Amino acid sequence: MSRGSIDWWRDEWAPKRRETQEGWAPKDSQPFFDWLDRTRPFIEEENASVCNIGCMFDYLEFGCYKPLRKRFKSITYVDVSQDALDDLKENVDASVETYLTEGLELSGIKSNHFDLIISVDSLVYLETKEVLEYFEEFRRVLKPSGVYSIHFGRQGAMHSVIDYDQIRSKLSEWSDIIQPPGQNFISGVKR
Repeated sequence: MSRGSIDWWRDEWAPKRRETQEGWAPKDSQPFFDWLDRTRPFIEEENASVCNIGCMFDYLEFGCYKPLRKRFKSITYVDVSQDALDDLKENVDASVETYLTEGLELSGIKSNHFDLIISVDSLVYLETKEVLEYFEEFRRVLKPSGVYSIHFGRQGAMHSVIDYDQIRSKLSEWSDIIQPPGQNFISGVKR
């Protein structure tokens, strides 16, 4: 099982992370929330829906849930870990939807469903090829003019090395890429 695989992430990394709760402090996610505020011009907020990919405990560590709840009518959390989704359900209101995936697919989610897809420091554990597969699913489930904002965070060591040039090239085929503040973000608007 390679470090960049979904199985490694779910079976080895996630349980270890859960035991130690190591990771970013909430202050470190501030650049993401600054960027989230900058998506406002692109999204009609009254009935907007957001999908958080790879939410593994980030609702507590990064404090994502409260800002999302204030802004979006519909929130869906997606993860490869049932434990993470179960923990999440205990800490959020009942209207929040969850989706367990085997990784690299969102087949249970209808096309053109979300106004915004976010992911904070989750896809960094995948190889570039797998990230591109996820972005194809993002393309499918985003509404026209929907926004994606993906943070890749810490690369190297136990994390994959992402080929940003390859990803940006592929994304430019179907979206207008936006350059947000901060490093390691890939964000854009679906055409």
